Amino acid sequence: APPLATSGNDIPAPDLVWIESKNKKGAMKLEKLDTDLKNYRSNSIKESIRRGNDDLGDHHLDCGDLSNALKCYSRARDYCTSGKHVVNMCLNVIKVSVYLQNWSHVLSYVNKAESTPDFSEVNGKDSNQAILTRLKCAAGLAELATSKYKTAAK
Repeated sequence: APPLATSGNDIPAPDLVWIESKNKKGAMKLEKLDTDLKNYRSNSIKESIRRGNDDLGDHHLDCGDLSNALKCYSRARDYCTSGKHVVNMCLNVIKVSVYLQNWSHVLSYVNKAESTPDFSEVNGKDSNQAILTRLKCAAGLAELATSKYKTAAK
């Protein structure tokens, strides 16, 4: 059996075949999502355009491309047709902004979500409570990261 403990310098070689395969799959999915979004735009269907931007944002996030994920999620804002959509868009932007450690953005979008007019009717009480909890956690994290400890404790 191979020894369990090795010196710290024995880094395995990257699996280039796997990397290439993942990159190709990612590129193909990106192309499909891009084409879908262009079709939605040409048909001017707001709901489809919003979902297309969300899907593209999800894909960029999965691939680790945070700046493009943020752009796509932010673009979805213009196509939100309900409070639920606005809150969902805010949650997506908050998630990426936390990864980017852009704390002012986090706080800004927490406030946007909380001040969405029909926020109270978004999904029902339990779902609403879960969303509120996520928003409070994100705000608390942003306050901690910017050394505003008293505000974070609230």
